[in-house]
Amino acid sequence: LAAHLKANARAALGDLAGAVPLFRRSIVAAVAASDPHLPAVGHGNLGNALRDGGDCDAALDEYAAALEVEADPGGRALVESNRAVALQRLGERSSALQALVLQADALEAAQAAADRRVATLGHAADVALECEAAAQAAPILERAQALVEADDLAGRAMLCVLRARLAGLRGDDA
Repeated sequence: LAAHLKANARAALGDLAGAVPLFRRSIVAAVAASDPHLPAVGHGNLGNALRDGGDCDAALDEYAAALEVEADPGGRALVESNRAVALQRLGERSSALQALVLQADALEAAQAAADRRVATLGHAADVALECEAAAQAAPILERAQALVEADDLAGRAMLCVLRARLAGLRGDDA
């Protein structure tokens, strides 16, 4: 746990070269602790550090390792979201979109919290808009809209921004 906290601190300060070996040590310690969630967190955070350092291919390997051991739907959604960012950076937007939509479906099947589902759907809509795929973005936004509660200001704001981008892509006035 100490190595993981130090790794997070180094990553937060931009010292990715110092964070990577600490994340690797934390994964070894987490495996020894026999808690499948801890190695998943370690692999996910190592993937983030590698991705932020520009090695998206290595990051994808770490995200795959995290997904092998993470059983919690919320944890899997977080890993998939980070994985989608790496895919986007590699120019594989359609793969990122597909992964996010599948993850949103899995979150729905697991009856995960609405805010987690909205965040995943929002990310998927964002990727669809980057692909200029209005036909794909619209139903994703509708799914997210159905989940956003009246007092969820962050969710509502995100949807407003995404709807404006969709309108611009379509050439709509509103």
